[in-house]
Amino acid sequence: NTAALDAVATMDRSGVFYFVSLRDHEKTLHSIFRGEFRDGALSGVEPVRGISRKKPLYINFDLDISPDGERMYVVDGRFDLLWVLGPKAADIVVADRRGDGFVVSPDSAEMLANVNTDVLEYAPCISADGRTLLLTRMRRGLGAQPAIYVAQRDDPSQPFGPARRLAALEGFV
Repeated sequence: NTAALDAVATMDRSGVFYFVSLRDHEKTLHSIFRGEFRDGALSGVEPVRGISRKKPLYINFDLDISPDGERMYVVDGRFDLLWVLGPKAADIVVADRRGDGFVVSPDSAEMLANVNTDVLEYAPCISADGRTLLLTRMRRGLGAQPAIYVAQRDDPSQPFGPARRLAALEGFV
């Protein structure tokens, strides 16, 4: 933990712990970090290379890692100068492990074509089998209410089907 925002933890089966942190975003433009989680302690914290656009006002602010650690579902967010109003745009992208880092998959847009819309999509959560994606969707602006959606597919190598709102969840979720 730092004095900056540290949040949105996820971990793969081998104990690699991923999280969002703004600890040095102003200097490096990195916001996704990882470390080794062993015996209740985190060590070797470092930025995850290859995901950041390395542009001001773009922040990866949510993520989930597949259980095998090979695929990351990460939010590509764009902010304006009024940070307090939240993101101006947010879509989920798929990134695949490449050595010590990750790169956005060439088929990311196709895989998530039925998930991403012109409103904010964030808080991805992928199932262990890679066939179900939960996410939050919300319009931007005052009074907007977030809702939880689910998108599914029969095969993890295929695009997700249309995201459906989980109607049983009401209120601010």
